Amino acid sequence: MQIGCGLLGAGLTLLTACDAELYHELDEHSVNESLLSLRQAGLAADKKPSGRSSRGAVYTLVVPKREEDHALSVLRELGLPTVAPVRDSGKLALLPGEVKAAQLRERELTLADTLMSLPQVRSARVHLAFAEADPLLPTAQLRPTASVLLRLRGETSVKATDIAELVARAVVGLDAADVTVLMTHAQSPVLPVPKPAAGSSVLVLLGSVCGLLLGAVVTLGLLLLRRRARDAQPKKTEHSLQALTGS
Repeated sequence: MQIGCGLLGAGLTLLTACDAELYHELDEHSVNESLLSLRQAGLAADKKPSGRSSRGAVYTLVVPKREEDHALSVLRELGLPTVAPVRDSGKLALLPGEVKAAQLRERELTLADTLMSLPQVRSARVHLAFAEADPLLPTAQLRPTASVLLRLRGETSVKATDIAELVARAVVGLDAADVTVLMTHAQSPVLPVPKPAAGSSVLVLLGSVCGLLLGAVVTLGLLLLRRRARDAQPKKTEHSLQALTGS
């Protein structure tokens, strides 16, 4: 019994070792979207819990080792994962600059989540930029800017100006005129071309042969009927002449 359990554990270890981890620390929305796209492309993808972050549970995206290159190619063409990995800092205390950067990153992710809830929006990325104060120009007005990249599944009624206004209202001091919005159409997953089974090829071949044989039989039958009709015609004429002569 112990030997069997040991073999089973070793087998599970080997199976796990055959998996390639593509991305770590992905939020649930990102990992599910990537997982669905890979499965639609015919790849045996899966996800594994890898802990928690300030934004909730995080996951690792895995595929069989033999499909790693294909999976990475599919994700790159689709622009996935849609949200950058979320990692918590291991520091007990952060510097003021690090706190500001973390808050800015959190705001970008929150805006991206909001934009992905819009119709036909497959993925969204938001980049916010705040200029640092210049000691030589203390009275200069520093205006924040933002860039938004949206990947769409299809046509949408939402306009770029509406997106800019939405982002601007979520950031203090940001004007809609300083928000650049770019919309692109996401590619569809690359679906595998199904290969015909060997049995179906044999059936198609047999069907073709049977069709040819049936056509040959029908043609031969028609030829025989025509020949019999042609041979019977002189006999009918001869019988008619004898009948006339005898009368």
